[in-house]
Amino acid sequence: MRKIRVLFISHSDPGKGGAPKSLIELIINLRNNFNVEPIVCVHSEDAVYKFCKKNEIECYVTKHSDIWTGGVKKISSWINIPKFRKKLFKNDKRAYELLSQKIDLSSIDIIHSNVSVVNLGMYIHKKTGIPHIMHLREDADVLNQMVYTINPIKNMNKYVTRFIAISNFVKIKWKKRGLSGDKIDLVYNGLKLPNKCPRKILNKPIIKIVMVGSIIKSKGQLDVLKALSNLNVKYRNKVQLDIMGSGNKRYIKRLNQFIEKNNLENINLLGYQKDISSKLKNYDVAIMASRGEAFGRVTVEYMANGLVVIGNEAGANPEIIRDNETGLIYERNNINSLTKKLIYVIEHPEKANRLSAAGQDEVYAKFTTNINAKNVYNEYIELIK
Repeated sequence: MRKIRVLFISHSDPGKGGAPKSLIELIINLRNNFNVEPIVCVHSEDAVYKFCKKNEIECYVTKHSDIWTGGVKKISSWINIPKFRKKLFKNDKRAYELLSQKIDLSSIDIIHSNVSVVNLGMYIHKKTGIPHIMHLREDADVLNQMVYTINPIKNMNKYVTRFIAISNFVKIKWKKRGLSGDKIDLVYNGLKLPNKCPRKILNKPIIKIVMVGSIIKSKGQLDVLKALSNLNVKYRNKVQLDIMGSGNKRYIKRLNQFIEKNNLENINLLGYQKDISSKLKNYDVAIMASRGEAFGRVTVEYMANGLVVIGNEAGANPEIIRDNETGLIYERNNINSLTKKLIYVIEHPEKANRLSAAGQDEVYAKFTTNINAKNVYNEYIELIK
C-alpha cells in the first residue's frame, strides 16, 4: 500500500504553545509508525520548521496569515480590518502559488490544518477539492477574535471535510457556535511521555505543589493563592507552591501584591522554565485551575510524573481527571472547594498516593502519542477509502 501524503498546515507560533508541540509529536509518530508521508507548511522558520529540517521532513515556509488577533481595542485597528482581510487573501493566494510550484498538489491525499485559526487549508481545499481535516485545538471562543475573516463558521462548514476535536468540551463548544456536529470527531491529544516510574509522594515534611502555564487571569493563579490563604497556619506551613511561566505583567504584579499582603512566604513565582518535564518529579501535587482548558497537555504531564492533580471543574479537566479515582476535582471556580481539596490531600497521604498511581496508569493508557497518532491515522483512512 502506498504512503498517504498529508500536507500539514501550521500557524504562526514561536513554539511555546501546545499546538506546535502536538503537531511535532503527531508528525514524527505518523511518519515513523504509520503509512504517512508528511509535507509541512509553516508561516516562518519557527520551532516546527527547525524540527522538520532536523528530522529530514519536507517543509516549506509560505508566510500565510492567521485569521485571528489577540484583541482589537483601538479604533484605528478596527478601521484597518478591511486592509488586513485583503492582506490575508493576498498572503494565502501567494502561499498557494508557492506550494503549487514546489510540490505536485495532485499527489496530496489529505490537507491537515493543525489549528482553526489558519485559512490556508480551506483555501487549498477550495482550489483543489483535496479532503481537508482541521484540528480543533482551541475553545470556540477564539471565534470572538477572528476579526480578519468574514463568516468563519460558514467557511469552516463549507471548506473542511472533517474536524478533529481534542476534547468533548471543545466539540460541544464548537457545535454551540454553529459548526456541523456530524463532521466533528473526538480524538484526545497525545503526549510523548517519560518512562513510567511509580513514585511515593507526600513523604517529606513540606508538600511541594506546582502550577505550570501562562500567568494570565483565565489560568486561575489568583484563585489558588486565595485558596492557600484560607488555610490555617498549621496547614499553610506544610505546603510550598511554585508557579512556573511567564505572562501578563499587570496580573503578575497583582499576584505578588497578594502574596505580600497575606504573608504567603512559601509561594514562589519562578518565571518561564525550560525542560518542565524533568522538574515535575520534584513535586507532589499539581493544580490545574484554568477556567476553560481545551485539553490540558500539562495536566497529562503532571499525572504521568506521578503528581496528584487537583483540577477545576471546567473545560476538559473532568475528561482527564476522574474525581477521587485518578485525581481530585473541585467545584467550578470555587475557592473554598479548592481549599478543602488541599486539606484533604494534606490529611490523607495514603489516599493521595493511590490517586497518584491511578492517575499515572490512566494517562499511559489513554493519552500517549502512539494512541493519538493511531486514531488520527484511522481518520485519514476513513477519509480516503
